[in-house]
Amino acid sequence: MLTPTQIAEARRQMRQHCGIPDDAKFVCFFSRTSSYLRELHKAGSIRRPDEIPTQNIRDSAIETFLPAAEELARRGYWCFRMGAVVDETISAQHNCVIDYASRFRSELLDIYLISHCAMLLSDTTGLCDLSFMFRRPAAIANLFNMGILHSWSGLLMPKKYIVERENRLFTLPELLANGGGPSSPSVWPEYAARHGLRLEDNSPEEILDLAIEMNERLAGKWVENDVDIARRERIAALYEDYPLQLGGPLKSTFSTSYLRRHPGFLG
Repeated sequence: MLTPTQIAEARRQMRQHCGIPDDAKFVCFFSRTSSYLRELHKAGSIRRPDEIPTQNIRDSAIETFLPAAEELARRGYWCFRMGAVVDETISAQHNCVIDYASRFRSELLDIYLISHCAMLLSDTTGLCDLSFMFRRPAAIANLFNMGILHSWSGLLMPKKYIVERENRLFTLPELLANGGGPSSPSVWPEYAARHGLRLEDNSPEEILDLAIEMNERLAGKWVENDVDIARRERIAALYEDYPLQLGGPLKSTFSTSYLRRHPGFLG
């Protein structure tokens, strides 16, 4: 944890850079790209630059998170786009959505923002681990593998594995029966060919739904009906004896808004 002196300095810097009050509520959001890996390995001592893919199926576009960030800003949050190395700047329609990664990012502020945020909104990348360490609520979109789940509570929304010949989602039972999904981007071509799959990222509308659901859950305003509860019980049964790669028990849960949009996901 940060010391009181470090927290005071972080807050001073935040006031200086963007004028945020010390008691403001804020959200951290970001998307994964391969830019950090390319920067980390540019010297070629561990990986050659040509071994870092320019397109990685774990990646997603930051633009798909902007409608959600703007909605959270309208609900009273400051929203900080995180990232140590990013491919592009963002242009938001709300002045409380801050491109922190491009403007004034530092390691001190990384830790301060993640450890004090009201919630984190992201896809699956290493920075998520900090939110789990500090027990911050996390809403994770574009989940890559259904067996690589952190046990800390939060909301999950998977990428859409689509069976091309049938134009339907590859179901959660099918994914769990086949390793939870591809174990790494390198095996995706073979995995996709074997099951006849293509992959779609979560849409901006789905990520917006995810952010609203998490916000309303945190406020105690989220309401589920009998169908929602039955779906959650179905998921609990599927995972009851499933060996999660990061350990368990599973306390996170799949987004109800996603399950309402895609009821066939549970098979």
